[in-house]
Formats: sequence, structure tokens, C-alpha cells
Amino acid sequence: MKIESYTLNIILSLITGGTFSALILWLSNRGKIKAETENVIGKTYGDLIDDLRAQVKYQGEQIKASQEREIQCLKIINGHQETERELRKQIAALEDKLSLRITKIEQENQ
Repeated sequence: MKIESYTLNIILSLITGGTFSALILWLSNRGKIKAETENVIGKTYGDLIDDLRAQVKYQGEQIKASQEREIQCLKIINGHQETERELRKQIAALEDKLSLRITKIEQENQ
């Protein structure tokens, strides 16, 4: 029975020692793993925020460019509207002049 006792003691000490070592290792690495995980998550969110900032900046530049184009188009439209008003005045003056000439010709023919 002595051999069996020794064998049992050896097996129990190996299992207990291995279990104890694994428990200590797990406890000591738990904080490290949590810190590394939080670091990765923080870096990922930081990268996402940087990407979002770049997109917002790009879209802001696009909006600004669109507004500048809109201002240029409005200036062109205003110029065309002014030209149209001047041409309408000229047409009205020519219509009046033509009407006077027609009236004058009709009076001469009577």
C-alpha cells in the first residue's frame, strides 16, 4: 500500500499544483487581458472618430463649394433677369413706335 499511497500523493500534488498554478496565472492575467481589450476598443473608437471627423470636414468643404456655385449661379440669373427687363423695355418702346407709325400711315391713307 505504500506504493499506492505515494502514487496517489504524487498525482494529487501534480493536480493540485497545476490547478493552483493555473488559478494564479488566470488571476494575474485577468487585469492584463481586460486592459489590452480596453486599449484595442479605445483605439478602434479613436480611429472611428478620426474617420468621422475627416468625413465631416470633406462634406463641409463640399457644402461650401456648392454654396459658392449657388452664389455664382444666382449672380448669373440676376444678370439675365436684368437683361430681360432691359429687352422688355426696348420691345415695349419699339411696339409703341410701331403703333405710332401704323397710326400715322393709316391717317395718311385716309
